[in-house]
Parts: sequence; C-alpha cells; structure tokens
Amino acid sequence: MTLIQGSSVRRAPAPDRPLYLALNRFTGDVVDYRRFAGEFDVDMVFITLESGLSAIDTGWALDVVVVDDLSLATVLPVAQRLIARHRPLTGAVGLSEKDVVAAARLREALGLPGPGVDLAHRFKDKVAMKSRLEAVGLRVPRFRPLAAFASSRPAEVAAALDQALAFPIILKPVDEGASRGIIEVRTPAELEDALAGIDVRSYEAEEFVDGPILHVDGIMRDGALWFISSSEYIGTCLDFARSGAPFASVILDPGPRRSAAEEYTLACLTALGLTQGPFHLELIEPSPGVFVFLEAGMRPGGAEVPHLHAEHVHIDLYGEAFRSLLDLPPLADRSTYGDPTGLGYLLFAVPYPLPSRVTARTSLIGTVEHLYAEVLPEVGHVFTKDGGYVDVGGRFRFRSPNEEQTRAAVDAALKAYRLESAPVTP
Repeated sequence: MTLIQGSSVRRAPAPDRPLYLALNRFTGDVVDYRRFAGEFDVDMVFITLESGLSAIDTGWALDVVVVDDLSLATVLPVAQRLIARHRPLTGAVGLSEKDVVAAARLREALGLPGPGVDLAHRFKDKVAMKSRLEAVGLRVPRFRPLAAFASSRPAEVAAALDQALAFPIILKPVDEGASRGIIEVRTPAELEDALAGIDVRSYEAEEFVDGPILHVDGIMRDGALWFISSSEYIGTCLDFARSGAPFASVILDPGPRRSAAEEYTLACLTALGLTQGPFHLELIEPSPGVFVFLEAGMRPGGAEVPHLHAEHVHIDLYGEAFRSLLDLPPLADRSTYGDPTGLGYLLFAVPYPLPSRVTARTSLIGTVEHLYAEVLPEVGHVFTKDGGYVDVGGRFRFRSPNEEQTRAAVDAALKAYRLESAPVTP
C-alpha cells in the first residue's frame, strides 16, 4: 500500500467541503474525476490500483492511496484511516463493474448514502437478477443455480440439467462480466466434461435463447430515465472472448423496435429497483418486438460506448454515472444532448496465439465511408494477454445518417481490415 502525497500546489482542505471517496481502476482515457466534480467545491480522496493513477489529478486530490486490490477487506481499513486523517465522508463511489458491490459494502459499513448491497447484488449476481425479474413475470432464460449441486458428481449434475434445460446449455459464472468463464455445451457428454472443470458453487446454467442481442445504456435519476440509448450487437461478446471473432454494435434508429426495447428495459430496471444510477442492460430478441432479459450491470456501457456518446451525443456517461451515484446534479442539461442515431463501433480481437507481435495492420481512415476514428496497435506491439475491449487488435468508430448506413460501414470495415502478427517465442 502506497500513499501518494499531493503536490505543493494542492489546495488546502476545508472542513465545510463535502468529502467524497472513489474506488478507481480506470485510466485517464475513460474517466476524469476533477472534471466530474466540475463546479462543485468538494474534496476527494482516492483508493486506486496503480494502473489507475493516470485518471487522478494528484495535485487536486486530498489523498490518493494505491492498493493491490479493491476488495472490501482492503479498502475499508484504508477508508477508515482517511476519515481519521481528514473528516467523515459525504459519499463513496466505484464506477467499474468490478467495484459496484465493494463500493456498496463500503457505503453500508460507513453509513453513507447511495445504492446498498442488496441493490448492487441484484446488478451483479446473475441468479439474483433473473430470479427478481422472473418473480414479477418478466421473461428470462430458464436457468438453474448450481450451488445446490456442490456435493454432487458431475454426472449427477449433468443428468439433472438434462432434465431441466434443453441443449445447448450455457454455463455462466454467477458474478463475472465480459463473457469471462462462459461455456456453451451441446451434448450431455460435453456438459459432464465442462462440469468436471468448474467450481459449480460459483456457476449457474441457463438455456440458450437464439436471436439478436441488444444492449441498452443510460442513466436513471429520481426513479425516471434521464438518458437512454439502444443498440444491437453484430456478433457476440461470447464469440469475441472465446474465439476472437470480430465484434460490433450499431445504435438503433428511432421507431417501434427501439421504443419496445426501451419500454422493456424500463420494466426490468423498475423490477430490479434501480432509481438512481447508471445501467447497461442486455436483451435477446427471439422474435421481432419480443424480448428476453439477458443480464444487467449498474455501470456505464463499455468498449467504445462512452467515446461514441461523448463525441456525438455530448453526454459523458461515466461523468453522469459519478454524479448520479453521489446524488449530485447532472453534468449537463438534456437539452444539450445530440441524436445518437447512426453511431456504431467495431472491435477486432487480439491476434492468437499469444504472445504475438504485430507485423502489419491497415488504416481504414479515408477508405471506409462513415468511419471517423480508429485506434490501432503499433507495428511491433506485443500482445501478451487478452486485453478485454481496450487493448485489442483494432478499434473503429462510425457515424452516419442512419442505422442501415452504419451497418454497411461496419461490414465494409470487417472486409477491409488486415492485422498481421507473428508468434513470440518465450
């Protein structure tokens, strides 16, 4: 644990200023806490991973403590020492999906306002969220928690699931994100083999529901939608993580489909109990206008979602998440927001097998219509691990007059982009 002292130009603390704490793992290209605080005369302290220091203005922060992890066991005693050193906190926030529950536990331990543990749990635990929605009659995939089978042999678990669910069956970690740990099985033999290789106490099984997958991103304030944006994935997060297939998203045009998706999303958020804060909610559309809940997070959308919205809709989703979770007024009035129609993005996965060195890649700026931004790995860059949705083989952002033209642009980029690499010998 390291305490980063503020610079000599840091302003002096004032007892009458609100004091907020942020758990941080983001880098500076995603969040800017000083700008998020904006015009408000507040003090902030940070508990951060070392990789997140670039997001923090240490000359402005009252204190910055670098830790090895952001678990409650680590951050609670640090927060208590910060309180003893300064004064009681006004609020605490964690903007990453990985920190939603820890931030809620910290708030409850310190008696702070904001989303509690039960609510955070419903937006993290896949069994809890689907159970809640199923109880009020919203459609979810048929599912079975596997914790009850902790003492059973894989063959016994496979037999029980074979009776309850039709193949293909999806095995999911209960509280992971970004498709980590997900396994798709298509036969009883595959199911038994998969069960033998996982800790069933942390998994659930659910039926595979075929259809396009939509993601709906936005902000709730005072029990009502402050902002909402609906998109359809091209490809899936699972195939991107599992096989390295390209992955894209296009914002839906205004119309009955988008309206129906947003109405269903609001019903899900109401059932889950979110009245204040950000959301990223995924739906399956097995038939036109019919939706099945997939999962939800109490955080802004990832990948290029925040960049697209900041650049063309003029809403900072992370900034508004920060403000809403701390019950501060919005960064901007909704009248200043633009139209999200026609926006989209495309990601290419890291080149496998790893480690691999980039030997060539093609810029598409100026060659693909409606492509306005790209982030490419440098020639010579070595990929050593899966970089999630950030350190990838190529990131592209699009803007056109409508959904159809953006889809065509994404398809053109899929065909045109070339990434060459060579294995790196250990």
